[in-house]
Amino acid sequence: MKQLRRIHAKMIVTGLVLEIAAASRLIQFCSSSPCGDLHYAFSVFTQIAEPDVFLWNILIKGYAQSRETAKAISLYREMLRRSFRPNEYTFPVLLKACSYVPGTGTSVQGHVLKTGNDAVVEVQNSLICMYSRSGRVESACKVFDTSSQRDTVSWNSMLDALTNSGDMDSAWSFFNSMPQRNDISWSAMINGCVNNGLFMKSLELFEQMQVQNVKPNDRTLAGLITACSNLGALEQGRWIHAYIERTELRPSLVLSTALIDMYAKCGCIEAARAIFDETRNRDLVTWNAMINGQAIHGNAKQALALFDEMVECSLTPDGITFAGVLSACSHAGLLEKGQEYFYLMTGTHRITPDSGHYGCMVDLLGRAGRLSEAEQLIKAMPVKPESSVWGALLNACWVHGNTEMGARAGRVLMELDPENSGRYTLLSNIFAKAGDWNEAALVRKKMKEKGIRKTPGSSLIELNGSLHEFVMGDQLHPDIEHICKLVDDLTAEMATSYDKERSEALDLEDQEEIL
Repeated sequence: MKQLRRIHAKMIVTGLVLEIAAASRLIQFCSSSPCGDLHYAFSVFTQIAEPDVFLWNILIKGYAQSRETAKAISLYREMLRRSFRPNEYTFPVLLKACSYVPGTGTSVQGHVLKTGNDAVVEVQNSLICMYSRSGRVESACKVFDTSSQRDTVSWNSMLDALTNSGDMDSAWSFFNSMPQRNDISWSAMINGCVNNGLFMKSLELFEQMQVQNVKPNDRTLAGLITACSNLGALEQGRWIHAYIERTELRPSLVLSTALIDMYAKCGCIEAARAIFDETRNRDLVTWNAMINGQAIHGNAKQALALFDEMVECSLTPDGITFAGVLSACSHAGLLEKGQEYFYLMTGTHRITPDSGHYGCMVDLLGRAGRLSEAEQLIKAMPVKPESSVWGALLNACWVHGNTEMGARAGRVLMELDPENSGRYTLLSNIFAKAGDWNEAALVRKKMKEKGIRKTPGSSLIELNGSLHEFVMGDQLHPDIEHICKLVDDLTAEMATSYDKERSEALDLEDQEEIL
């Protein structure tokens, strides 16, 4: 950049800076190059008496891509004020900036219509993306339906809008109607399934994607690894990891972080740590994944050591980091350590705690039997406590047999989370444990009157790379008859074995009595 400034100085001396061609190359380099300087580009721009639309577009694009969206929109307004007419290259980058600034997109769309750029496919695609990011799916659909020149980007942008809105039924129909699909189309659909909790469906889509010989991109693979994390599908996750290595894909930071999270959640903390150690240029998300992984395994010492190592690497922790650290302290019952980190978070780092942080502190105090302090902490929260915070207190009341406080927490939870059967069951058990059968029966009665039923038990098993899910009372599995027969045979065998052992034990008791 210093060399560039020297060249610029020579341009000023020789008068070349006044030439649009030379100035535009300088501004373009400063605004788009990784080693450039956007603000320096702006200073060069201001020295030009009559910049053309091309120069305005370069600078607007530079600010939009740097997420300085307010500056990009401000430049556009200045461009209009000075009577410069925007063109088809102005609007795509400007609309991208508008998607991050609520309330600006509609007026820009009006300018698109006035300038006759509404028929340009790139502009239409940018409008769809803008409305998608703003959550205005109906407006995105309207632009798509009235579009006269759709390309693959148009279809992918609309699919992305539907999946982001959570309307997976419409997204699925749209996906099936697409005239042409590429890796971005499959990625949008797979990640849409993952983001909406349809983890099994995302893996099924991946199988179809492979049949059609479509090569997945990093975003697709990261979504699939996340699906495996949530399903506990270790073998599937390992297969995807092997696929990445087999296809010689360069493991990006996003993929490495997803793999760390997957292995940790699937019980292979050693594999997670191995990938973490191999990962270069780790960012905060990578450190958070490893810290939280150690926390869920109850490895408080390792989690706290990682936190200290991360700080030594000059990375500033965020709320997710402290959630992992506090969770680690909670699992290990390290109350004093937990309090120390909580005050470090709120004091030194000025991070406002959310319900997850408070839930960890309530759980820590509850495990230590300091229920009154836990309740007082909830009452002192600056925001309304979520059900998870009161749930931590209710669980502590069950462990320590505090019926009175449990009743108070239970009543709050019935208002905050009235459809959660687990809250009613736990409160009923607290009363039963204390011998207050009348109150226990009343809670069960209230649960019945509201039509609340316990969530059916379910289990997931992975066999030969395929996932099988079983729900209590479900008869839909294709091999259900064979499975039921096998369970009956095993039950009968166990019963026979139990009776034989019991008989032998009784015979032994008889012999001891005779002796």
